[in-house]
Amino acid sequence: MVFGNKHLAYNISAATIARNLFVRNGAGQTSSDHGEIALCEPGSTGTIVDNTFFSVDEDPQFVYYETRGVGTVTGGGRWILRNNTIYGHAEVKKKIAPTPAVGVIVYDTNGKGANISLVARAPYGQGTTPAIESYFFTTDSSWPQIGATGTTERATAYMPGGDPGHAGSNMASGTMRVTRTTALNVRYRFKGMLDSMTMTLIVPVPPQPVGY
Repeated sequence: MVFGNKHLAYNISAATIARNLFVRNGAGQTSSDHGEIALCEPGSTGTIVDNTFFSVDEDPQFVYYETRGVGTVTGGGRWILRNNTIYGHAEVKKKIAPTPAVGVIVYDTNGKGANISLVARAPYGQGTTPAIESYFFTTDSSWPQIGATGTTERATAYMPGGDPGHAGSNMASGTMRVTRTTALNVRYRFKGMLDSMTMTLIVPVPPQPVGY
């Protein structure tokens, strides 16, 4: 929800809401708000671009413009909507991939580096894990986005059919190496699905006891 100030000079202008995933909108709130983005600030302006929305089926409105009171928000060119993708809420299970899980962290004997292995998980509501095309990650605390500076993408040979109960059963789906304390951010790219959510893991180098 984008709120504002009664002094219009302090209001938001030329804002950008981009590259987000909205899984459910605000239908049924007691204040009668709707939408997955609710623009409640009079006079605000900006761009809503490259987002993915899963709308509640009975209320498919994904951007809500406040229409009550003086100086209400309108869609008359103040907010530009561009290149957004809208799915029905029933598509969530089919489109959203699971976040990566950490299989194991193995430190060097001298503690100066570590190898991190990922383990694949089946998508929500599905019993099998589809083929993983690639995984992409950052180690500089930035958000992983393919093509962005600082993001590394690696293809993976993971195919469905592995047994999650056995480490050597084709479940390993990515490895990374770090040589300093790192905020590791990782995503999966599955065939036919949206890119996964981001897993964030702090890896201390050298290793530290639990609760440090």
